[in-house]
Amino acid sequence: IQMTYRMSWRRSFSSNHYCNSSHSSSNELRPGEGSLICSQGCSGIVTDLAYRCTDFSETEDWTTGTRTFLYNLTTPSPEISLM
Repeated sequence: IQMTYRMSWRRSFSSNHYCNSSHSSSNELRPGEGSLICSQGCSGIVTDLAYRCTDFSETEDWTTGTRTFLYNLTTPSPEISLM
């Protein structure tokens, strides 16, 4: 299946987790914080929470990123959690 997640946070939270114009235009995968894990019906890490910058505001102190990826389901109804 194809999964998409979107995250937003304060730019001032960390210098490692913010977007600027060079990140947005380069489409690079930025390091995130945490993972999506399969907690029922399968096991292990589905993906780390890396993201591509989509929007940001220096004056309002926020950043948003998104990521889309493919995941091969091994059971009909797994449960996926944020860790």
